[in-house]
Amino acid sequence: MVIVLKKEIPKYPKIKRDEKISVIIVSYNVVNLLEKCLKSLTYETKLLLDIWVVDNNSGDESVNMVKEKFEQVNLIENKENVGFACAVNKVLKLCDGDYIFLINPDAIIKKNSIEKLVDFLRSNPEAGAVAPKILYPDNSLQLSCRTFPNITTQFLESSYLFKLFPKSRFFGQYFMSWWDHNSLKEIDWASGSALMIKIETLNEVGFLDDEMFMYSEDTDWCYRCWKKGWKIYYLPEANVIHYDAQSAKNSEANRLIQVLESRYRFFRKHGYKNKMYIIKAIVLSGLLGRIIISFLAWLLTFSKERKIVKFENLKNFYQAFLWHF
Repeated sequence: MVIVLKKEIPKYPKIKRDEKISVIIVSYNVVNLLEKCLKSLTYETKLLLDIWVVDNNSGDESVNMVKEKFEQVNLIENKENVGFACAVNKVLKLCDGDYIFLINPDAIIKKNSIEKLVDFLRSNPEAGAVAPKILYPDNSLQLSCRTFPNITTQFLESSYLFKLFPKSRFFGQYFMSWWDHNSLKEIDWASGSALMIKIETLNEVGFLDDEMFMYSEDTDWCYRCWKKGWKIYYLPEANVIHYDAQSAKNSEANRLIQVLESRYRFFRKHGYKNKMYIIKAIVLSGLLGRIIISFLAWLLTFSKERKIVKFENLKNFYQAFLWHF
């Protein structure tokens, strides 16, 4: 149910007042953070914002909060959790913004950041999308830029070698952890937790792949964007605080399975269909290693509270492993 409540351009031209930015927030059981997110948007007073919240059948007071406190927000109430991509696509069929800003409900936009993102897209015709710097609540860097997945990056991720050598350009290539994230940079793809998209690019590239319930839909869209000749940029002057994975924090096993399911779909779509046995062998080896390490950690832990945590980790990896069979 829908409730409608390469010529040179000067850098950062003044934003046009009649340009509309459609902001899309997909929410699930994060009422307090969603309220903070919506409040942070109210500081963008120079912009014409068309704000949409899609609630994926939350069990909390999210829907009532939006109705009572943010009457200007367009609200879509789903009767079931349809996932991120499908929820975004529902709005894309209805909104009419010149720019589309995807933002997670557990994110807070720093003042003037949306304006900086729009200004950048207006200044750079080749740019199809731009991502802000994403920070944790303690203001430490959240790695949100990536290279496109391949067999090598999957091995580095599954083996945890990227964590052992984060500053290495080779071992840290997927998460780009070798880079300080303090400079403007063209990137392969950025997290959909905060991403500004030009409408011309969206019209050419198409909507998100709603077969990806959650995760990798941003990777897939940016890859299709790159294939069409558009560029994705990272703009550190724009900042977003992201609490990260709050909707999925109580179901880590399901989150792991969703990550893998969507990642496998990406690989099958983009040239790795005949190499899936290699990719799955790499993932399974990595999960088996984590199961063994988690079991040993549980065995060697004597604190009751910590033992419960170690057992949960073990159970999550084991369930993700069994899901493959």
